[in-house]
Amino acid sequence: MISASDRLKLHERLAETLGQPQAGTLMELLPATSWDDIATRQQLAQLGTELNGQRALDSAQVRLDFATTRDDVAKARAEIASLAGETAQLRIELKADVAKVRDEVGQMQGQFARIDNQFGAVRNDFEAIRVDMATLRVDMATLRAELTHGLNRGLMIQTGTNLMAVIAIVGLVLTLL
Repeated sequence: MISASDRLKLHERLAETLGQPQAGTLMELLPATSWDDIATRQQLAQLGTELNGQRALDSAQVRLDFATTRDDVAKARAEIASLAGETAQLRIELKADVAKVRDEVGQMQGQFARIDNQFGAVRNDFEAIRVDMATLRVDMATLRAELTHGLNRGLMIQTGTNLMAVIAIVGLVLTLL
């Protein structure tokens, strides 16, 4: 391999013989490294073939990952639909329970009119039932919020994980290009 000082000496000699512009042009045409470091057309063609094969494999993997993600999203949607059905059933049951409690309260009010001496105690019982109903509503709202939050978070984590995997694969494909 030719050293930098050897290249400088050659350039100076060429400048004396051919002139500075021509010497510069000739030196630019000579490789700065060994001829072994220069790729042949055949090597470039082989590298292109290898890259095309890898790109095809990567494309197939990305398509497979997209299909997997679609399946995961479909499963999550089915689970959401199932939870919606369960929530509807809970609403029906809650309405039945509330109607039942209202019926009981109506019966208790009829008894209040007939029994003046126990009116204060029954009023306290009725107030306790209202508190229990309010607590039940709060508990149901909390449960509904927790279920919704948990489902949304699980879906976001799964989608984020799948999206990060897809981004990583696309980044790898772009790097190989």
